[in-house]
Amino acid sequence: MLVPIVHQTTASGRAIELEAAALRQLVAHASTKVGVPFYGAAKLQQQPDTFMLCEYYADRAAFDNHLAQPAVKVLLRSFDSLIASTPQLTFCDSPGCSGLSRGH
Repeated sequence: MLVPIVHQTTASGRAIELEAAALRQLVAHASTKVGVPFYGAAKLQQQPDTFMLCEYYADRAAFDNHLAQPAVKVLLRSFDSLIASTPQLTFCDSPGCSGLSRGH
């Protein structure tokens, strides 16, 4: 499994907007896709302007397919005015994860 982890810091005062509008829509969209057994967003408790996205994909093709979706492209563009800087992206490999039983 391919596991991208994204850290992004919002522009000053934009955390609620990013969470309510963009992140919730992105998570809802990704959760319906084949090859994406888990897609979640979380706000850091000690840094409430920073969010972490943890995504699990069956493989790189599923990740690339996710990014190619027109709805995802629109949502990601909407982040531009809401984030303070370029998100930090780390790719990890995972041999699997218990509790991800959607069968995708």
